[in-house]
Amino acid sequence: MPQEISNVLEWQQEQAEGEVLLEDYIDFLRECMERPLSLNKISREQLQTFRILNPIQVQEFLEHRMKYQKIKSIYELQTLKTWNMDQVRLMAPFVNVDEFRKAFSASFREMLREGKTESFTRLATSLQEKQGYEMEEGERDYSGSPLKIYQRLRWTYRHNVSVGATMEKDPGESLVNGQGTDFTSIHAYYAPSKRLKKLVVGDYMVQIGQGLMLFQGFAPGKSADPFLIPKVPLGLRPYTSVDEQRFMRGLATTLDFGKLELMLFSSSKNIDARLDTLENGQIVAASLSTNGLHRTETERSKRKQLNEKIIGGEIRGQFNRLKLGFALMHTRYNREIAKRKETYAIHYFAGKHFSNASVNYQWSKGNFMVNGEGAVSSTGGFGNSFIVLVSLTKQLSLSITHRIYTSKYHTNYSNAFGVNSLPQNENGLFTALRFQPNYRWSFSAYADIFVFPYLKFLIHGPSNGTEYLTEVRYRISRKDHVYFRFRTKDRLKNSRDEVEGVRPLENVNQKLFRIHYRSELKEGWIIQTRYEQTSIHRASNEPEWGWLLYQDLAYKPMKFPFQISGRMAYFQTSSYDSRLYAFEANALYVFSISPYFYKGVKSYLLLRYDCFENCSLWLRYGRIVYNDRQSFGTGPEEVSGHIKSDVLIQMRWSL
Repeated sequence: MPQEISNVLEWQQEQAEGEVLLEDYIDFLRECMERPLSLNKISREQLQTFRILNPIQVQEFLEHRMKYQKIKSIYELQTLKTWNMDQVRLMAPFVNVDEFRKAFSASFREMLREGKTESFTRLATSLQEKQGYEMEEGERDYSGSPLKIYQRLRWTYRHNVSVGATMEKDPGESLVNGQGTDFTSIHAYYAPSKRLKKLVVGDYMVQIGQGLMLFQGFAPGKSADPFLIPKVPLGLRPYTSVDEQRFMRGLATTLDFGKLELMLFSSSKNIDARLDTLENGQIVAASLSTNGLHRTETERSKRKQLNEKIIGGEIRGQFNRLKLGFALMHTRYNREIAKRKETYAIHYFAGKHFSNASVNYQWSKGNFMVNGEGAVSSTGGFGNSFIVLVSLTKQLSLSITHRIYTSKYHTNYSNAFGVNSLPQNENGLFTALRFQPNYRWSFSAYADIFVFPYLKFLIHGPSNGTEYLTEVRYRISRKDHVYFRFRTKDRLKNSRDEVEGVRPLENVNQKLFRIHYRSELKEGWIIQTRYEQTSIHRASNEPEWGWLLYQDLAYKPMKFPFQISGRMAYFQTSSYDSRLYAFEANALYVFSISPYFYKGVKSYLLLRYDCFENCSLWLRYGRIVYNDRQSFGTGPEEVSGHIKSDVLIQMRWSL
């Protein structure tokens, strides 16, 4: 993908943990590269869509533009109190100061003339055969080929209209009815920016408040940058990803009434579930399946077994410095979800339906801002997230986040701030601090103290933990920087040793250290070097450790129609538990954060070639050589041998 977009994605991955569903986001950035947004016309929502700026920075920019009437240069943004140079550089490729950006026109003829059609085809496969593809007594575990297939066709007109279809087949899955891919997603999106602000039919995402009730798509998690903590909800967005669960399917709209906006949505789709028959003959959903894989007979038996209907809406308004929203949502299934028998799961949702209600708010004055959301569910639980942001000086900023999520609070598509994947059974206090005394130096840190009042999976009792991170960044020059990061985390978990038939809780401490260097050389050369080390200590096990060292090299010349990048990585860990993660370059719309574990060498080479103006080709080859084992993986995923390699080819046509 373009280096400018890769820079944004890698910056976000380095700054914060979080879920990644990026196709729609990458589309937005690509459209802005081709048609930069004018800083003299850009809206609050468009600024938030970049996910580079926090609400205080957006508000300061809008007040600055109102005060001076006109932005004369992109680098005028450096004078804003809460902005830093990294953010200005990240924004620069996507904006300009043109005052004459043409307004949206709903003319069908103009949309046909200026609209853009893109087609993507991607094939990927592993070169080593896994156990699941081997024939045993005329049968095998996986019904399909090891080929991963991705196809996408999309027509867009600026940021206002989008019609598209996305199809995917995972490795091991067979074609549906012998011809169709396992997953297909279709959408039609229209945003004229008038009274009818947005309308979407088909598959879409909804983002509300701070994610306690409903937040689908990309959402950053913990970060040492205080301003990246609050989520920036974008309301309705078309769905273009291939996650087979976390989206809506139906009809949704946003209506604009001046200071008030009304968003309404309805969805009906079949989701994966394992069914079971009770003694009385009732068929229930024993558990939900969210991995989207349908390779084996067992996995295929879960496919689309449960119908899920969701209806809801939000009304939100802007009242001077206060933004306030109130949302309702009701979820209903066609079969009852059975109550789990495990002690730790006693509070998991059971039944056929539940409802949620939430209030979200944002209030700001100067360099001080309060964000938050409170939510309740009809199952008797509640959740609350309260965030304070303050820019004490141009150099010093601080955020404090307090969260309370009770065990009985239930929601399916949330993405709230916290340790758990769902806002349930967790209380915590998180503080982040950033100090940048000058252009070259910046210091960041965070502390998170959390409690789990009830049992969790593999934690047979109430527990607690802490996490601390510090980071120092030094900018050697405009194109060279280095940063150091240290993180330590303590959590209570079940001991691996039994005492009188019981596994007591014990503290597990994990430490991580990283040093990373990046330099942009002359004539399109970019180098990156990283060393990372981790250790895990617990009383019932020998100390574990792991390290990763990699060297990246990329050549992206301006004068030639190709780009090439690669990596050589050496790694060693005691086990899978001490694995390390790293962002990897890949084809457009393929976002890779890969785990490194055991002992070996990993390398990859990525080539992009612009065949001609409307056609681009990506080729990628990756290879891992393990030095400490002759097989890896388990069950159907097991591969005999010490080498794992994969290839990918992707082609894009644009009209």
